[in-house]
Amino acid sequence: MDRIFAPLNADHPLVTDGTECPICKHPFHCGERTMILASDSPLPATVQGVVVHATCGLHGVRTQKGEIDRIKDGDASPFPVVTTDGKQWKFEEVGLHGR
Repeated sequence: MDRIFAPLNADHPLVTDGTECPICKHPFHCGERTMILASDSPLPATVQGVVVHATCGLHGVRTQKGEIDRIKDGDASPFPVVTTDGKQWKFEEVGLHGR
């Protein structure tokens, strides 16, 4: 499925530039997890991507463990994926790749 990136550092350009997530329109902050979604490309051989909050990109996605509600920010939890039934999972358990 999709790769979830490590939490953003305070000096990351997405944080320092005040870049907004194109889905929720909120700026990126230190500690938030992100991912890249494919976006439309004018050329068929080119794939362009856009950076979004991991929760914004994955909310509602169905996995073998249930529907994703959110992705926890930061590195404190060994179970960063929360499904709509309130259960928590590791990235690998729901078919995601995280760092």
